[in-house]
Amino acid sequence: MARKLLTPTLLVSGLTLATVLGWNQLEGNSMPELVSQATADTAKLAPITQEQVADQLRERLKKVKTAMAKAEDPQMQAALQREFDFVSRALANPAAGVAQATKDRALLTEVQEAYALPAPEESKAAIAALGAGNIAETAPAFTAIRAQAEADIRRAAKAAFALGRIAMAQGDIGTASGFFRRASDLDTKYTYAQAAQSAAIQLGNKELALSLSNSVLQSALAEFGEVSAARAPCGS
Repeated sequence: MARKLLTPTLLVSGLTLATVLGWNQLEGNSMPELVSQATADTAKLAPITQEQVADQLRERLKKVKTAMAKAEDPQMQAALQREFDFVSRALANPAAGVAQATKDRALLTEVQEAYALPAPEESKAAIAALGAGNIAETAPAFTAIRAQAEADIRRAAKAAFALGRIAMAQGDIGTASGFFRRASDLDTKYTYAQAAQSAAIQLGNKELALSLSNSVLQSALAEFGEVSAARAPCGS
């Protein structure tokens, strides 16, 4: 079930909008930004302090030490040792941690504003963590945002493929080729890659068709398996 967002307004991805506007407007921009360029808009949040970063690192180090004392699996012990070393180095230079956390918070704020945070429990915790510069604690909320963003990309790919099929029905193979390539760029489905290559062949563009061969093969292997990839459906 889809998660409710804080704002009831329907949030449409820039990718979807670009797809609907048409392929010609996408030339020279094979992968539009999912969100706008980072603005580092953290003015509404208090600056992150070294004390905050150091406190978080000390708490994390304490948890790692406790886990190390209980870990029996060698792989788990090695992983905890790597984390212990990483946190120890970070604790030795909290100023660098402040600089990185500030950059990370600007990025997360941008993503948050583009998609809104899932409500209610994850959003409250994530906003509080962002305010404290505790980037690690925002993972659950941004995992949900990532799922939404990826769903938007898949929908954009399907819309581009549909526009390609419409162009084919109109006899405009050139436009169809562009939309099929767009769909294949956004989503690695075999149907999209194969349609893009088929359209390129129909246009007599052997160089483009050849360049798409790897995408067709990899998507076929991913969807049909190594043995049955040779029997993958043909035709656009």
